[in-house]
Amino acid sequence: MYDYPTSVHRHEFTPEQLQTTITDSGSVPRHGLTAAVLIFTVLVGSGSYFYGYLTQTENNPYLPFIGPELPDNGLWREACGECHLAYHPTLLPARSWQRMLAEQHDHFEEDLDLDEDTLAELHRFSAENAAESVLTEAAWKINRTTPPEQSLLRITKTPYWREQHQNIADEIWQHPDINFQGNCGACHLDAELGTFEDAAMRLPTTIP
Repeated sequence: MYDYPTSVHRHEFTPEQLQTTITDSGSVPRHGLTAAVLIFTVLVGSGSYFYGYLTQTENNPYLPFIGPELPDNGLWREACGECHLAYHPTLLPARSWQRMLAEQHDHFEEDLDLDEDTLAELHRFSAENAAESVLTEAAWKINRTTPPEQSLLRITKTPYWREQHQNIADEIWQHPDINFQGNCGACHLDAELGTFEDAAMRLPTTIP
């Protein structure tokens, strides 16, 4: 090694000394390489984040966050999804589903006319995965805020739903792409999955 004075200036080194110092010392930062690595990292990260938004379509919107995979049941989807969205059992307490199935011949002025085997399977699936199961944040909040003496039949009548939607103007509900309060899929991209994550919520693009 060279015996340098305590205080030195760059012009006091020979080219050979400068080269030796840079080679032998690991503390001299390579600013150009560091900057290139940082820029590359930012570009890759930004591209990964925005890729989903750039490639989404109206029929296949991008979900920036996907919640937990909930239990599914083909018979539930068939029986409950024939006329409307097959609302996942997590959206009501078990007592509500029990009442709804018990009153199947007067289901909002419709007769479901379910056979005994189908009815038994729907009872089982709804009881195991109702709001009390707290499989999602929405389920936990619905279960916590619904009075135990109430067996509400409409999700839109639960205290949690009403609190979450209280600031939505009537003209929004009346928009053709929403039309009624039970049309969850109009604003919740994960409505069919039943997770109802905040990141999957947005108004239809046709609403200014």
